[in-house]
Amino acid sequence: MKGIWRLSLAAAAVVAMAITAVRASSHREAPLISADPLADNTDVYAFVSPNAPDKVTLIANFIPFEAPYSGPNFFKFDDNVLYEIMVDNNGDAVEDITFQFTFRTDVRNPNTFLYNTGPITSLDSTTFNVRQFYTVTRIDGPRRRGRGTVLATDLPTPPVNVGFRSTPNYEALAAAAVRPLPNGAQVFAGQRDDPFFVDLNVFDLLAVPPADTKNFDGLAGFNVHTIAIEVPISTLTANGARPSTASDPNAVIGVWSTTSRPSVTSRGGGQERFSANYVQVSRLGHPLVNEVVIPRGVKDTFNALEPTGDAVLVHETPLPGGSGFWAEQVLVDASHVAHRPAGMSPVVAGGLPVAGLTAMQALRQLQVAANTRLLVTGASGVTGAIAVQLAAELNARIVATAGARRAQRLVGFGADQVIDSHEPDWAERVDGEFDAALVAVRDTAAAAMTLVRDGGRLCSITSDAPSTVRGIESTDLYVRPDADQLTYLVDRCVEGRMELDVSSVALEDGPSVAQRVIAGQSGGRKYVLSLAHW
Repeated sequence: MKGIWRLSLAAAAVVAMAITAVRASSHREAPLISADPLADNTDVYAFVSPNAPDKVTLIANFIPFEAPYSGPNFFKFDDNVLYEIMVDNNGDAVEDITFQFTFRTDVRNPNTFLYNTGPITSLDSTTFNVRQFYTVTRIDGPRRRGRGTVLATDLPTPPVNVGFRSTPNYEALAAAAVRPLPNGAQVFAGQRDDPFFVDLNVFDLLAVPPADTKNFDGLAGFNVHTIAIEVPISTLTANGARPSTASDPNAVIGVWSTTSRPSVTSRGGGQERFSANYVQVSRLGHPLVNEVVIPRGVKDTFNALEPTGDAVLVHETPLPGGSGFWAEQVLVDASHVAHRPAGMSPVVAGGLPVAGLTAMQALRQLQVAANTRLLVTGASGVTGAIAVQLAAELNARIVATAGARRAQRLVGFGADQVIDSHEPDWAERVDGEFDAALVAVRDTAAAAMTLVRDGGRLCSITSDAPSTVRGIESTDLYVRPDADQLTYLVDRCVEGRMELDVSSVALEDGPSVAQRVIAGQSGGRKYVLSLAHW
């Protein structure tokens, strides 16, 4: 899981995104951050602005469960916390643009315990005693080493909503705190009602319907501190232009938020001193990932990691519905995943696990080694082609069946001979017997069985292994998860020692592509469906 929200910026998505915001939420999700509420990132929202379709609004909320009556020291942003909203505009889970927010507190009269000494009627009211101001900085490139541009300084936050006596027209004060930024952007930072809905009974032994139908909004009546920034879409895309269609490679951005604290803080004499070296303490992208998916023992670690550490590939069994994960988020066994390095595209990563693990496990089941005479049927396909490459690394002697157009490619992979699979008498054109046969295409298992020597081995990945005869070990293979094997395959792909014929197609083209595959017109290519072309 990357832990990043993906947001479509295309004009075609404006109406949908104006209604349904991309959102994330996580309150008090990890042991360490639950003890540091001023740095706790509770929500992330991103959507095309309803009233300005050429702009996008990014919102990050902090400080969970702010009770309105929390005086005299009301909640505020922490002057020692770096609040950040990150944007990835090329799909590599690395920030390309970061908006940083730092705060400072100004106390007009330190000789009173009061937050305000009278009604606050404007942001400049002399009765507004404990005020906060902030600086907005845009970083292009890595957030700690990129090019920084200060967008505004000394912007005021509104007071917290103390009560009808202190803030008689609170919404007017909040509206006055919306401030302009360069290029038609605008920003707000201050207290707002927590917009997220969650029934906190879920943490009472998972008391959810139908076990518990008395559902309530556990966050009702509580506030958060919000940072909201609206910017032109063209200032966030990789090419500096607003996408016109959903198929534009620049039509999707990833959004997440973090907080960071100085790595060393010392306290004494009623004061704090801290270093300038920031360490990340909270992170939020997808909703509830850390709260209910990440195990307790690694929750704090997750908060400290960059999203690039989440790029993994995995094969899990059984596959829901029998054919893959049709969900935006899935829970997988951590021992089954392999890290996806930066040099591997998401398309290759999507196509590798099932095909690669199947080929590797089949060869091991067949006990392929140096000088093993191996027959691979259906080597035009991705699994068969991988099997040829892996067997060649073992110095096996390989005969493959495939379409004539694939012959030269398979010879380059290490096949000693390629038989045209479209010839009805292909089995009669093979000389000698085989120690092992890997059946990678349907309706070839029976013919392959006749070519295996007595006491040899046959493995079918198409669930049609013939009955055992002549002492031949005949088995079907059902691929299983294996992180070590998957890592081995990933390394070979990244090193250029193994090739996959994989293509990315848009989700809406999935049905037509499926028909081509069913009709045998895919040419052995594997297709990876994506919401946007990688």
